[in-house]
Amino acid sequence: MKLRRFLACKKHLTPKDLTNHPLADENPLDKFSSEQLMKIVNEVEKIKIR
Repeated sequence: MKLRRFLACKKHLTPKDLTNHPLADENPLDKFSSEQLMKIVNEVEKIKIR
């Protein structure tokens, strides 16, 4: 849910966003490898939320 709200406000995602509040509160670096996180960022960027 935090990711959805974040994207609704910012409209995009960068790797650095995963290390900052509010997304860092979910500890994504503990749950996913760096490679997995980059795949997530790349896939989200393909969506291009407007």
